[in-house]
Amino acid sequence: MKLLKSVFSINTGNFYGGKIVSASVNPTYTISKYITLLGFYEFNRITFGNSPDYTSHIGRLKISSSMNVKLGMNAFVQYNSLSQISLFNFRLRYNPKDGNDLYLVYNEMLNNKGKTDPLLPFSDFRSVTLKYIHTFHIGR
Repeated sequence: MKLLKSVFSINTGNFYGGKIVSASVNPTYTISKYITLLGFYEFNRITFGNSPDYTSHIGRLKISSSMNVKLGMNAFVQYNSLSQISLFNFRLRYNPKDGNDLYLVYNEMLNNKGKTDPLLPFSDFRSVTLKYIHTFHIGR
């Protein structure tokens, strides 16, 4: 069931008193009925008259998996060249029965600025979250 599809786009217009040109590609590869790999790349060029131009590259990679209707997983990584950060996200979802969901989520943001003065920490933040949702009905 391997299927590869992609969306391409180019946009231009006004941007907060300047001009922007943006191009992106968004490929999706369905490996099996259980696993999908999604990519994303975006290039932006922003100009503000006499000011220097800004160029950014944003890249994302996501893997989505549903083992069955009760268990699913998503993993995501993103890089932004303008802010020089990388983001990581992992989410595991377990659904023991309808109306109940248990999530385990890990998030982290990393600095990619290299050597700075003062030296920045490798990780800006990191979190692990456990979330339980229970739906209940009151009355009939």
